[in-house]
Amino acid sequence: MPFVRSLRLLILGLLIGSTTATAQTARPAPAPTPAQIEALHNDLRAVRDRLVQAVNQKNIVALTAELSPQVAFTAINNDTVTGIENVKAYFDRMMGGSSRFLNDFSIKVESDSLSTLYADNRVAVATGRADTFLDLRGGSGMKYTVPLRWTATLERTTGPWKLAAIHFSADLSDNPYLSALSTFWKWVAALIGIAGLGLGYLIAWKRGRAKQ
Repeated sequence: MPFVRSLRLLILGLLIGSTTATAQTARPAPAPTPAQIEALHNDLRAVRDRLVQAVNQKNIVALTAELSPQVAFTAINNDTVTGIENVKAYFDRMMGGSSRFLNDFSIKVESDSLSTLYADNRVAVATGRADTFLDLRGGSGMKYTVPLRWTATLERTTGPWKLAAIHFSADLSDNPYLSALSTFWKWVAALIGIAGLGLGYLIAWKRGRAKQ
C-alpha cells in the first residue's frame, strides 16, 4: 500500500502544479501605463499625418506603405475597393492617364478626439472631418472644397499601425459640388423654357403669315 499512497501523492502533486501553472499563464497582462498609451496615440497621429502627406503629394508608394494588406476604402461617391492592389488601381484611375476624373486633389484632416483602442490596444477607431479640394477634369473650371466626415480603423496585429479601413461621407445639405450641379441644371431648365417660348412664338408668327 505504501506504493499506492506514493502514487496518489505524485498524481496530486502533478495536478496541483498543473493548476498553478495554468493560473499563472491565464493571469492578465499588466495594464499599460499612461506614458505607454500616450506613445500609442502619438504613433497613430504619425500614421494619420503620413497618410495625408502621401495623398497630397500623390505618392502612391508612401500611401500604400501605411495600408493593411486587406484595407477597405470607401469614397464619397460610394466607390468601394479592398486590398492594396485595388487601391493602387483606383488611385490611378482617378488621378492618372487621359481618362482620369480629377486634375488635382488634396485634403486637410482633423480628428474629433483621441482614437478609441480595442483588443488589448491592437485596434484603434478614429473619426473626424476633412476639407477636400477637388479640381474636376475636362476644362470645366469646376473646383470645390467639399467638407467630409471620415471613420478610420487601424490595426497593429503583426507589427506597426496600419490603416485597415476608412470611409468618407458628405453632407448633401452642405456640399458646394452638388449645389453647383443643382444651379447648373436650374439654368439649363430656364434656358430650355426660354427656348420653348421663343420657338412657340416663331411657330405662331409663321402660321399667322401663312393665313394672310
